[in-house]
Amino acid sequence: MEDVTPPELLPFLLQQEWGGDVPAEPPPVPAPSVEILEQPKARGMRFRYKCEGRSAGSIPGEHSTESARTHPTIRVNNYRGPSRVRVSLVTKDPPHRPHPHELVGKDCHDGYYEAELPPERSVHSFQNLGIQCVKKRELEAAVAERIRTNNNPFNVPAEQRGGEYDLSSVRLCFQVWVRGVGGGPVYDNRAPSAAELRICRVNRNCGSCRGGDEIFLLCDKVQKGQNPKPAQNHPKTPPKYLWVPPTHGCPR
Repeated sequence: MEDVTPPELLPFLLQQEWGGDVPAEPPPVPAPSVEILEQPKARGMRFRYKCEGRSAGSIPGEHSTESARTHPTIRVNNYRGPSRVRVSLVTKDPPHRPHPHELVGKDCHDGYYEAELPPERSVHSFQNLGIQCVKKRELEAAVAERIRTNNNPFNVPAEQRGGEYDLSSVRLCFQVWVRGVGGGPVYDNRAPSAAELRICRVNRNCGSCRGGDEIFLLCDKVQKGQNPKPAQNHPKTPPKYLWVPPTHGCPR
C-alpha cells in the first residue's frame, strides 16, 4: 500500500528532517559539582603524633616546589552563592572508611576542616592543613569519634568499618554544601487559619446598573486580611459569578 502523506503535513515533516524552526527543548541546567584543581602531594609529608608537641605542618600541593609553594585546591562549578566546605580523612582503598588520623590547623575541629565560603568565591585553597596521627591503641576510639561527629562522608555501614587500617596513608575527601532554597508554605485546609475562604450565602445576585444596592455576603472561617472569592453553581452547570464590591466578610 502506497504511503501518501497529506500535503498539510509536508512543511512540518521537512522542518523536522532539515532542522527547521521546530522548537527545541532547553538544555538541562548542569548540577553543581566539585573539581579538584590541585591534588595533595603524594610523598614528602610526615604525619606527627600529638605527643610530639610540634606543628603538623601543612599539606603541599602536587605541583609544589621549594620556590613556589602550592596547596590542595578545589573549585565549585555551576553555582554562585554562599556555601560550606568540609575536608576530612578517609582510607586510601574503598570502601573509603573514616580514617582515625586527624586534620589539624585553622578551622579544624573533631578531626576535620570546615569553613564557610563567600558567594563570590568559587576557588578555595587549603593552606594550613596538617595530619596528626593516632597510636594503634587509640584507633577504635578515634573511629568511634568520627562516627559520633557525623564524619562518615561515604556512608560506610558499621559492618564494613572494622578490620585493619593503613596508618601510613590517607585520602582527603572534599565536600561542599550549598544553601538550600525554601519553597512557599503549604497549609492544611482543615485549619481555620489556612482554609480557602468561600462565600456560603448572599442576599441577592443582581442589582441596578446605577449601583447603590446593598449586598450582604456570609462566609465561614473568615480570617483578618482575607477577601471572599466569587461563588459558583454546581460543577456540572455553567458557573454564575457574582460581582462583589470591596467589603469585609461577615462570620456566620
